[in-house]
Amino acid sequence: MSDGKGTPKWWDVVVTPILDEAGQVSQLLAVSRDITDRKQAEENLRQREAELLEAQRIAKIGSWNFNLETEKITWSAELFRIFGRDPQLSEPTYEELQQSIHPDDRHRHHAAVQQCIQNGISYEMEYRFFRSAGALGWLWAKGQTILNPTGQIIGLIGVALDITDRKRAEEALRESEHRFATLAEAAPVAIYRLDSTGQCVYVNDRWSEMTGRPLEEGLGESWGETIHPHDRERTAIAVAQWLQTCRAGDLYRGEARILRPDNSVIWYFCQMLPETDSSGTTIGYVGTLTDISDRKQAEAQLQNLTDRLALAVKSGAIAIWDWNVPDNILTWDDRMYELYGITPDQFASVYDAWANSLHPDDRPIAEAAIQQALAGEKDYDLEFRVVHPDGKIRFIQAAALVQRNPEGEPQHMIGINVDITDRKQAELQLLQTTAQLEASNKELEAFCLLCVSRPAIAAPSNRRFQQSLTRRIW
Repeated sequence: MSDGKGTPKWWDVVVTPILDEAGQVSQLLAVSRDITDRKQAEENLRQREAELLEAQRIAKIGSWNFNLETEKITWSAELFRIFGRDPQLSEPTYEELQQSIHPDDRHRHHAAVQQCIQNGISYEMEYRFFRSAGALGWLWAKGQTILNPTGQIIGLIGVALDITDRKRAEEALRESEHRFATLAEAAPVAIYRLDSTGQCVYVNDRWSEMTGRPLEEGLGESWGETIHPHDRERTAIAVAQWLQTCRAGDLYRGEARILRPDNSVIWYFCQMLPETDSSGTTIGYVGTLTDISDRKQAEAQLQNLTDRLALAVKSGAIAIWDWNVPDNILTWDDRMYELYGITPDQFASVYDAWANSLHPDDRPIAEAAIQQALAGEKDYDLEFRVVHPDGKIRFIQAAALVQRNPEGEPQHMIGINVDITDRKQAELQLLQTTAQLEASNKELEAFCLLCVSRPAIAAPSNRRFQQSLTRRIW
């Protein structure tokens, strides 16, 4: 029934019949009591119990009670589900419960329960158990005593949490960590891991070999002290900015130097990626350090050679050419056109255009040298003459390297030409002067011979020789 405002009300009504002298019901005596508050409390209790059961189901946590006098165990619905036991069946006995626990954990569990019963010591533990279907699971259990008003232990009460998924995840993590550690120790590069705050929590042995420092000096923030002082600030800034902005899949790349305790310097290339959990949350970072000292040294040497070559080209001493062998495309720089006395629009950019500019006497030798270089029989290094369109002849010194594909087939021939005409003319002049001196020496030797053997005849010749010598000197 409801009150005058339409609000439902609960009443507890007791009706007592009143009998007359004949034993017939003549009146009814009714006593009613408003129990709306009690009914509301009962409904609230049912809701709380339902919510508790649902919370236990969601959290995979069940509750239990063990009455020491009756030795009866009472389970919540969730414990039946965790153990895979039909709720229509009764709860297991203590002995049956013990049999469901893994043999290696059974004694430890029983000892904890007995300690609680005998000495009132609460327990908290993890153990393995077998579900009804035989599958192995893990439980976290906590138990404590129930006391009567006089302080005597009359039972135990506790909870059990299904931690099987967590244990599987932990085992998978251990296996993953083991695989990672195995790979890290076998890797030829230094490997490190940072936690979510950027603190280093792991470095492998290769890191120690590379830096010349013990492993513990790589942990925490100490790793930054291994970086060369000149690179330390920019590296710290770059890493800090990346850590603040990186997302899953973002790759950090950087180069810097390591200063070893013996003051030797190593160049390294760094790569780093975020580590994320199954939800995509960043839980740390993993990275590698690769020793690139040899590459840096080679780059420095290459830059030195490049600078020297650029200086030589700029000074006009060297001309550079590139012949694409398969496509027969010959590319010249500006200095090449000057050496051959032509302009770019006069050059067909093919092999024959170069060959046709050679002196007829030198062309067979020059082309044979090209073929020997392409065949890999001999380096291309020779001297030859070129004939300008106006008929002028220039002497050229040439050298080249052949670039090949993985199959060994020539792809490019890259070389230089140097004008050595002045040198050749100087050599020719030197040869002519040498020949004249040798002729004079022979005349002098003949005259001396004449003077010794026939003095009277040599006198007129002596005057002629003096006049000739004077003319040669002056």
